[in-house]
Amino acid sequence: MGGLRDLARAIEQFLNGLPAEYHELVNSHNVLVRQVEHHILASCHCVMRSDLPITQVHDVTAALEDRVKENFPDISCDHTSGAARRLTVPHSRPSSREDLCSHRDHNREAHQ
Repeated sequence: MGGLRDLARAIEQFLNGLPAEYHELVNSHNVLVRQVEHHILASCHCVMRSDLPITQVHDVTAALEDRVKENFPDISCDHTSGAARRLTVPHSRPSSREDLCSHRDHNREAHQ
C-alpha cells in the first residue's frame, strides 16, 4: 500500500512542478492511486486559471494526462473503453467560486 501512496505523492509533486510549463495550471491535489486487478488507476484534481475557456481547460488537461503517462509508465490510458481506462483524466475546476458556478452551468448545458 505504501508504494501506491508514494506514487500518488510523486504524481502530485510532478504535476505541481508543471505550472512553469503550463501557466494554465494553478495546482494539483487529491491524487488517488489504486490498483484494480492488473491495472494502476490514478485520478486527481487540477485547478486551472479562472479566466480560461472550458475548451482550453480540456486541452491542457489532456496534455497533463499525457505528461503523467510519459513520466509514470506504469499508468497508461485506453480511451476506447471506460472499463479498460487506467488513468482518469485529471478533474479540472476553475480557481474561483464564481467561475465554478459558471463551469457547472456550462457543463449542465453541454449535457442537455
